[in-house]
Amino acid sequence: MNLRSNGDMINQAEAQKIIREVSGRNRGVTLRTDMQYVKSKKGKEGLTKLQKRVDELGVDLKYEKIRNNEWYPASWRIISLLAIKKAFNWSDKQIFDMGYSAPKNSFVVKALMRYFVSKRKSFEETPKYWGKHWDIGELETYKLDLENRVVVLRLKKFKAHPVLCQFLRGYFRAIAELLIKEAKVSVEETKCMARQDPYHEFRVTW
Repeated sequence: MNLRSNGDMINQAEAQKIIREVSGRNRGVTLRTDMQYVKSKKGKEGLTKLQKRVDELGVDLKYEKIRNNEWYPASWRIISLLAIKKAFNWSDKQIFDMGYSAPKNSFVVKALMRYFVSKRKSFEETPKYWGKHWDIGELETYKLDLENRVVVLRLKKFKAHPVLCQFLRGYFRAIAELLIKEAKVSVEETKCMARQDPYHEFRVTW
């Protein structure tokens, strides 16, 4: 699947293509995060508009019925983000902002709290929690150079749409800020499987 070929276009045909070609599952909490963010920005009317858009795509995703700890198709997460972009004409930056806000109520962050006394231990432990949300992909801390303020995260076996990469950039930035207690953190995706790279690579600097 050429995940960049259709850009951010989302219609019934594209949605069905994503469902066919994106494997794996993610926890319902990720979809509920989308729902809660839209409600916080656009109110109940915005959520109604988003649900209508998803219904038009022929996808059986009902936000209000999603349960946090149950597993759902990973393709739904991509479709959800694309539907949000389409419904509200949001930019990549706004999807990044969604990702940045997500860790605030995340059980992953709460679990990592025990390691906050050690930046190194925190970054070493972070990848272990990827599987709490996804049953595909392997996250690893490839480089950990606290002296030079560089951390490189690699996400392998996770071929998904670039819209999710924008969300993850924001998510990893928020996690990094919490772990290192620095305000000026930058996260760039230096490699991406949607660009035919062998894995996703996120470079965190501060």
